[in-house]
Amino acid sequence: FIQLDTCWPPVSTMSVKVNSAFASALLAFGLLLPCQLGLPTTRNQGDRLIVFVPTRQAQLDWLELIHSQAGKPGEVGENVRFWFGPGLLNQETIVFVPGGDYGRLVSAIPSSQDTYSWWTVQKENLGKLVTRETRANAVRRRSSDISSAYRTYQEILNFLDQTQSTCGSFCSVEKFGTSYEGRDLKLIKIGDDLPSKRIIWIDAGIHAREWIAPATALYFIDKIVQGYKSSDSTIKSMLDNFAFYIAPLLNPDGYVYTFTTNRFWRKTRSAQAGGCYGVDPNRNFGYHWGGQGTSSNPCAETFRGSSAFSEPETRAVRDKLLAIRLRTISFITMHSYGQDWMVPYGYAYNVSVDNYAQMMRPVQAAADKLKSLGRNYDIGNSAVVTYPAAGASDDYAASIGVPYAHTIELPDTGQYGFLLPQSEIPRVGLETLEALKVYLGYIAAANQPRDE
Repeated sequence: FIQLDTCWPPVSTMSVKVNSAFASALLAFGLLLPCQLGLPTTRNQGDRLIVFVPTRQAQLDWLELIHSQAGKPGEVGENVRFWFGPGLLNQETIVFVPGGDYGRLVSAIPSSQDTYSWWTVQKENLGKLVTRETRANAVRRRSSDISSAYRTYQEILNFLDQTQSTCGSFCSVEKFGTSYEGRDLKLIKIGDDLPSKRIIWIDAGIHAREWIAPATALYFIDKIVQGYKSSDSTIKSMLDNFAFYIAPLLNPDGYVYTFTTNRFWRKTRSAQAGGCYGVDPNRNFGYHWGGQGTSSNPCAETFRGSSAFSEPETRAVRDKLLAIRLRTISFITMHSYGQDWMVPYGYAYNVSVDNYAQMMRPVQAAADKLKSLGRNYDIGNSAVVTYPAAGASDDYAASIGVPYAHTIELPDTGQYGFLLPQSEIPRVGLETLEALKVYLGYIAAANQPRDE
């Protein structure tokens, strides 16, 4: 046979109709390229991940310099993107380097005065990994099981609507906002939405490339609804105590872009100065906006926006939270990767919420449950566990009086990173739901209903 090695011809111009099942089979056997279906492939060919561990101030200063050069023509760091850091001495900084920039960056790295190298290439060819993921996901999406694959934006909306249609008045889907590019922001309410019922808010997908987060939120929705239908005693107890508001995808524009163009896109897709696009929505909330861990550079991964709540996506979350804040007892936002369960405040080192000990008790119980299931999570203050990040959503939730506010960084710890295999979705969903049951059981026992 002839092995395709270009994106010509695109499926849209082929004389034969290619249905989804046939296309999936062709993808699996390498007879059709993902790019012919509008899926990302060649964008990341030759791209690498480099891990730096600065042990000297000069090394850290160099990383800060490269970080500041994002989007600046002619600079070494023009196209380099920082996935983690730069932070402190002896702390890992993870850097994404496009294939065409690798040689220039490596030649600029300051030599180490020590006997060991202070940097190493963690992933050699991200494009190959992306292509493999895309092909596998195309095949697995044929399954009706929502947790069998990473779902598209439209598939997520369809699942919410289908769930609502099967559980009657016990569930309702609500549009609570619109993205920059005009896509719906939706959440599903599960349980009796009575004025006296306390709310558990769970969101995911605020960072586009973190696909395991929306997948885990969909797993939650599916298992909670199925558990209610089958009279599962633990699920029933959860629903007796709480109403769930679950928003599985807060950044639909960026998420769609990861499916069509750039698998590692993080931000929103709003047009910015200098031909740059997007704002980091988790630096755009209005509590200590513009502080540590944010950037004023529109091309940077952590660009905070022109002002707090500049993005329609973050404004939508703000407005909804303000409307339900007196009933909301817990705010959980799911990210990846790292295996961390964190509490505010994360806007700077050495600051915490007044009720830090109260927040940590159910987190410790959840972490113990996760450990019993074979998954070790780091827990504690956000800035200490990871790095300072001002303008984050969990800080904002805590600032408006939500008693329990958390960021969960889902698996893994770097082996696969953002490219966690689809086969891991059920495991991550199951263990996180089991931890959530323990967490909510603690909160239910420790707290009385709040006065309106």
